[in-house]
Amino acid sequence: MKTDKELLILAAKAVGYGNQALLITSGEKTIGVYLKEMHVKWNPLTDDDDALRLAVDLDMDISVHCVDKTVSVTTIGNHGLIECEENQGADKH
Repeated sequence: MKTDKELLILAAKAVGYGNQALLITSGEKTIGVYLKEMHVKWNPLTDDDDALRLAVDLDMDISVHCVDKTVSVTTIGNHGLIECEENQGADKH
């Protein structure tokens, strides 16, 4: 499992923000990325707007399965089709 810091760095690189992204930390915790050119804080891990924009930028197909309470994501990566499925737990959001 990757840390929030690693996930934010990978996400920023995936959508082309890698060179302009500065990590925002609070003590040992990474709380987001500051995008220098846009002068905004960006964190798709905690901000729904940022997460949806990231999914759109990466051409992700997101499906919610109400019966078994899972969320699946499909996209095309450098090495072909990438699929991931995760249980949504008690919080459906």
